[in-house]
Amino acid sequence: MKKRTTIWRKALLSLLIISVSPDQVGNACDPVDRSFRGYSFLDGNVISPVIASAPVLLSFESLYEAYGGPAHAQLDENVREWQQRICKRARLQDIHDLIYKSSVYEIESLLAAAASPSLTLDSYLGANSFARYLERNRCLETIEYLAFAKRCEPHVIPGDDSWKAPPRDTVAMKRLIAQAEGVFLDLKSDYIRLRYAYQMIRLAHYAKDYPLTLELYEYLMPKIDHDPSVVEYWIKGHAAGAMLALGRNVEAAYLYAQVFEHSRGKAESAYRSFRIRSDEEWEACLRMCRSDRERAALYVLRASAQESRAVEEMEKIYRLDPVSPHLEVLLVREIQKLEKDFLGAPFNDNRQHNKRYHKLPRPDAGKYLIRLQQFVMQVAEEKKTPRPALWKIAEGYLELLAGDYYAADRTFRVATTMTKNDTLKAQLNVFKLALRISSWQDPTEEVEIDVYDIRRKNPYYEAFEDFTDFLNDKMTALYQTGGQPGKAFLMQRPLRDLKPNPQLALIEDLIGVCRKPYRTRMEREMVERNDTVTIEHELLNMKATLLMADGKLEAALETYKLMPPENVDQFGRFRPFPGRIFNECVHCPIPDVGGSYNKKQLIERLLELEYRANAGVPGSDSLYYELGLAWYNMSWFGHAWKTMDFYRSGASMAVQKRLKTKDFVFPHNYYPFGNRENLDCSRAMFYFEKARLLATEPEFAARAAFMAARCERNQQSVAAVPDGQRSYQYFELLRTKYRDTEFFGRAVRECKYFAAYTAR
Repeated sequence: MKKRTTIWRKALLSLLIISVSPDQVGNACDPVDRSFRGYSFLDGNVISPVIASAPVLLSFESLYEAYGGPAHAQLDENVREWQQRICKRARLQDIHDLIYKSSVYEIESLLAAAASPSLTLDSYLGANSFARYLERNRCLETIEYLAFAKRCEPHVIPGDDSWKAPPRDTVAMKRLIAQAEGVFLDLKSDYIRLRYAYQMIRLAHYAKDYPLTLELYEYLMPKIDHDPSVVEYWIKGHAAGAMLALGRNVEAAYLYAQVFEHSRGKAESAYRSFRIRSDEEWEACLRMCRSDRERAALYVLRASAQESRAVEEMEKIYRLDPVSPHLEVLLVREIQKLEKDFLGAPFNDNRQHNKRYHKLPRPDAGKYLIRLQQFVMQVAEEKKTPRPALWKIAEGYLELLAGDYYAADRTFRVATTMTKNDTLKAQLNVFKLALRISSWQDPTEEVEIDVYDIRRKNPYYEAFEDFTDFLNDKMTALYQTGGQPGKAFLMQRPLRDLKPNPQLALIEDLIGVCRKPYRTRMEREMVERNDTVTIEHELLNMKATLLMADGKLEAALETYKLMPPENVDQFGRFRPFPGRIFNECVHCPIPDVGGSYNKKQLIERLLELEYRANAGVPGSDSLYYELGLAWYNMSWFGHAWKTMDFYRSGASMAVQKRLKTKDFVFPHNYYPFGNRENLDCSRAMFYFEKARLLATEPEFAARAAFMAARCERNQQSVAAVPDGQRSYQYFELLRTKYRDTEFFGRAVRECKYFAAYTAR
């Protein structure tokens, strides 16, 4: 018993919070998008919006557009019933305008014209087909009711604050109830009598006089002999609300189930208000039912609870009322849940996100899938429902979700012969496309041809936007397991997203594709810019730049030799040799000295400088100093950082101090491999130290020492060494060994760091 009570509490909680589903609502202050990230190939058009439970339980855009929300649905069913009961020839828009847009004065003018043979309708009413009908046929009771309803309207409209009920003039409301009671028994039309009963009971409910609400309900309703009307269920909704307020939960739940079953406009409010707290209340509610259809409606509501395992309730509904339209709604709803558990789960790149924020797949989802499959197979085979083809299609889709692609294909073939409805045919073809993509096992040439054809020729691929991610994620997974990481990357991202942290394995894979003598059309889409140019040179530039950043100049030079010399220039020209001694500014203009180089020429220049400096030629100190400047300026700290990097973030140093990374790769919200920064100044410091040691002039040596000090400071900042533990080897050399140089005095004047150090 305790276990069942817990289930009921969960069901009750789900009913109360249906509007705040975690799939749809996020914290406005939370930068993380916690919504479900996956795929769905269910078409909302397979379910009719006329079914009261459809827009309440399903979140399809097509249903919402047709339903327009509960307020719109109530207006719609009200207008249509006026047309059906009073005047079938009146336009729906005219009925709507007269009921909802006319003033009390205009309705009273209509009443006067209908009561007098000498008065005529004004231009506004005369243009309204419903008003003309009422006036021409002297429908005085109907017009008097419309005027009365207009006088009731101000007392029952919601206030500006949706969280707080507006103050009600209960005295005026009860005066209106008394007026209606005075004419109720004299009315000739039972339908108009029903309408008056609705206004009276609604007024009592909004006045929060719940005993009076039920007293009116029990007194008025037996005195009305009416044909089935949606107004009766609006009345029952107010009676149920009064019962609920008075603690008569079982009776309220019974009435809410009827409202849910019969009124589209009130189905959502009935769904939200339905409360059963225990098995005893449930059994009592079942005993109140007068037919299997009413009992089935109760099971629909219980199955609708957010945490419900609805298949058990669906089985009961099927036994009680196999033609219940709610069965189809519940079927689609349960398939929607299972899509989140299983559709594309092996290759969905957001599966960890879904597991963290949505606990997907759900515990025992596999067992539940099997249970639902068994029920769906039974229904499809017995063909008692209005649309057996829908159940057969669902059977195949559940097999697809279970990963049994052979069985799904076989079932879809049978479903094809059964399906005559165009909407169901379209849904079947969508599922077939999902099966086609799911069935791919290896990234073969045939599969790539299939991908190309689907993208270009399949209308269902375009109709469902989720197919783009579904296909891309599937191919990404196949490429990754097939040892083709470059192609896997391009299935998800443009090539430019690789630049912030180039990956050699991906680059080599794509270079291989570019060099293939024959490429599939899909590969051509990936790597070709036009009929004659591929992305090979861009890839070679990325590879060479990565090698440069790693200090592998010879390998980088050999890479650039693989492209024609004229093509190297398209990747920019650089000037890393001009230096700033005191004014550190990455983006400031630099002196126009020293010439510019493309990257191949620059590598050749750097290798030449190092060769000559290492050979000990005259002026080696200047050569080493020039090398130091180049390597410093090409780092994150210098103006020529674009030489060895494609993306620089000004926030990287702050992040480095917090994370203390070893590889200088920083997480990035957009770039999948993060952002790699060239924060290492050790090579530049090595060359400045060599220049200092070989210098023959103290002024030059002092300058080299100062630049080495800058590298030393950067290195310690990158390593996040606390200020109190930092060493100042080169500042100390400047202060002791080069104190008598002119450069020392200038450094004290222009460098605040050095001035502070010397003042200690």
